[in-house]
Amino acid sequence: MSPLTSHTLLLITSLLLISPCTPSDSIHDGRRSSSSSNAFFNLLDGNGDATLTAGEIKRFIVERFRGDERLDDEVKVDKAVKSIVSKLDVHDDGSLSLSDMNSHLLNLDSLLNLDETVDWVLHACQLPPSVGRIFRDNRITGSEFAELIENNGELLLTELNVPKATWRKKLLKHMNLKLLGLGSVPTTTDPKSFIIDPPGGACDAISLTWSSIFNTFPSSSPNSPIFPVHSYRLQRRVIKSSSILALPPPISPDKSNDTIDTTNVASSTTTTTATTTITSSSSSSSSTSLPVHSVHPPLSNLNPYTWNDIYNGIETSFIDVQLISDTKYEYRVQAWNSVGRSKWTTKEYLTPDSKTPGCPAHASYGAQKDKWQGQDNEGSKEGRREGKFWAWQYVSNMYFTTQVVMGVFQGFFTLVALLAAFMRLKRGSSTSTGFGIKQLTAVATHCTISTRTTIPMPPPR
Repeated sequence: MSPLTSHTLLLITSLLLISPCTPSDSIHDGRRSSSSSNAFFNLLDGNGDATLTAGEIKRFIVERFRGDERLDDEVKVDKAVKSIVSKLDVHDDGSLSLSDMNSHLLNLDSLLNLDETVDWVLHACQLPPSVGRIFRDNRITGSEFAELIENNGELLLTELNVPKATWRKKLLKHMNLKLLGLGSVPTTTDPKSFIIDPPGGACDAISLTWSSIFNTFPSSSPNSPIFPVHSYRLQRRVIKSSSILALPPPISPDKSNDTIDTTNVASSTTTTTATTTITSSSSSSSSTSLPVHSVHPPLSNLNPYTWNDIYNGIETSFIDVQLISDTKYEYRVQAWNSVGRSKWTTKEYLTPDSKTPGCPAHASYGAQKDKWQGQDNEGSKEGRREGKFWAWQYVSNMYFTTQVVMGVFQGFFTLVALLAAFMRLKRGSSTSTGFGIKQLTAVATHCTISTRTTIPMPPPR
């Protein structure tokens, strides 16, 4: 062997010894582990014949979802097994092979990227935002689900440090649900049922109502879903506004930058979009009796031109308040169940102009202008007049406050002076009154003695 060859081999050996040994499968690599996928299939395959029958799937569901009221009787379990086989059976032979399961898991990988997985944790599993941050910080996607469920979800504690056992149990159950293909996502909200109306002809508030056909079937119906809708997610963004100043340029609907859920924007373009415009003559609608499920600031600290959550809950109505005048908003709603989400249903709304009779400029407009720009709208006389108005209002408020404070202090010191004068008068009155009583007593005594000595007693008869 030549010296060069031996030197090369020695160098390669040294590099192999020095280099750290990294496992082929890691929950942080963004790839699905083939060994973990095979382990999940073997967990289902009770007799080890490399084929999953309806009976084996039923046994797994009964064991893993025991106590779940949605799968608490044999009819519901049989219905679930039938839906799994029909969904995953690629070869249409009434059973599932390893290739059928791998095809399903590959599809799951494409559906659950990082953003989708975080949304799934928050809205499907209904876990707090802290758990969503754990998944985002560790870059967990649907590809790692098969690894995370191994050894009864041990990695959820040792690798991800999910603190509560109840959270880990819920994650484990929902991951098994997704890997098994159990259930289906909600249907899309009917665009015709997504209604936007100003309550009572209001100018800066609107009521939004929607409905979903997902829960319209009775539980005994064969068409009823296994997992019903448990929450709705409503988002809002600004498309165009003449009142919001010094912000990024409006985002066109077909080129949106969704900072919360980037994958859902593409799907939202397939939903029906309707435009609704109102004026001050809008009549009162039945939505005036709708409860206000949430109240939020008009812009908060977020960019209003990106999608922002404004409501999450089970109710199918919401009143959005403190809207900016002459602004086109876009709203979208989706339904969530334990499996996942529906597609977005989108609708637009244009608020009335501030010059419309009965619709004054929004009360918080000046504050929003100072918050987002910090100065008047350059080159706009209306903006300068608006700035002068707010400056004069600030000065007048300060003057009024100063006068009130001074009046309080003056009243306080006047009261102290009156109390001091009263106390002095009381002390003087007490002294003079005591002297007079003594003198009157002496005079009365003297008069009594004199009367007794000068007036004779009548003689006895």
